[in-house]
Amino acid sequence: MLSEGDDSMDDQQALAGKEPIPVMVLRSRDQNTLQGEWRNGKGKSYPVVLSRVTELPATASSFMQQAYQHSRYEYLRHEGAEPVMTKQETVNGYDVEWWRDTLSGMTTFQLRSGYPADQLAGLNTTLRKELWQEVVNHYQCIIGVSPEQAEYTEEMQIRQLFPWVVSYTISGSMFCGGMHAYTGMRSANLRTTDASIIPLSDLLWVDDSPVPAEGAEPKDYRDDIFPAWLVEQLSVMYPAEMVKMVNAGGMKMECDYRDISVWHDISWSLTAQGILFHPTFPANDSICDDAPWAIVPWSAVKQHPGRLKNLPLP
Repeated sequence: MLSEGDDSMDDQQALAGKEPIPVMVLRSRDQNTLQGEWRNGKGKSYPVVLSRVTELPATASSFMQQAYQHSRYEYLRHEGAEPVMTKQETVNGYDVEWWRDTLSGMTTFQLRSGYPADQLAGLNTTLRKELWQEVVNHYQCIIGVSPEQAEYTEEMQIRQLFPWVVSYTISGSMFCGGMHAYTGMRSANLRTTDASIIPLSDLLWVDDSPVPAEGAEPKDYRDDIFPAWLVEQLSVMYPAEMVKMVNAGGMKMECDYRDISVWHDISWSLTAQGILFHPTFPANDSICDDAPWAIVPWSAVKQHPGRLKNLPLP
């Protein structure tokens, strides 16, 4: 992408002669190609050749089919540089393949056994979408920034595979040329039937019954009722963990998990022991986000069932 001058300048200012307008002149070379030149109005020019994007070949791999649908630009960038399989393993009896994009380093996994064929197809499609979205995020971060001033890392981790759900997290850090680097983590819990996201209220509800329809939970439940309940539970189960001092760049920092605000917009994943909740601290305190102990055990979850009361919980 080429950029010149102040993006805040409007066309009227440029037309008034305050700043030359970059132009691109193109001519048709044949039915599938445009050729010409980009000029910035200050004497700088670049040759330009535009070719029509070809139709997706019938022999394209599943990853390249997904790239074609998700981002034609990434599809073209990755022609001849497709993701490669890096590892095979068995997780909870399910055969798993790990795949890596050779250009950006982003990763995902694919399920190869343990679910019906139609479920495998839907789940793997969603997991390939995750890869290409992370690839897009990677390039959006580093574009226009010198290599030593930009970094975007990603790590996908399988949290749990059950017959009814696939649970995983994506964590990483990014430094896109600003003042600070940021770390973060997001989770996804996919229904195996259709690869859609399972809301927490399907599994766990701590307010009055009946459970509201999905998306209709009151705002005070998300912002106050549930975070307060969660802090109360964690304080009883893990009192020694609720306030901790950690090292951050050679300095001591307090992580206070009693603050219900860090449990707003809750992220969660599944484990063999129960539901693991992931706090979210302000960016400058993100070292506190790592709380692998914050698990509400299945025995407690079963006392507060959500919409799906017949799920075969451990």
